[in-house]
Amino acid sequence: MKYLNLILAAITITAFSATAQAQDSGAYGTIGVSSYDFDTYNVTGRLGYNFNQFFGVEGEGSLGVSRYE
Repeated sequence: MKYLNLILAAITITAFSATAQAQDSGAYGTIGVSSYDFDTYNVTGRLGYNFNQFFGVEGEGSLGVSRYE
């Protein structure tokens, strides 16, 4: 379990650094990890497009990666 927490933390840090890059187009995407009381973990992905300063669309999905024992 310690290794899982370490891996998820590394993925999260990597995902935050990817969002800080400059964007030449209106398209963007992110990937990250979310948890609930450190019992369940999800890998979350988000894709979106900004048409202008005030309007855009975004979709999000999650995949559970933890196992109950």
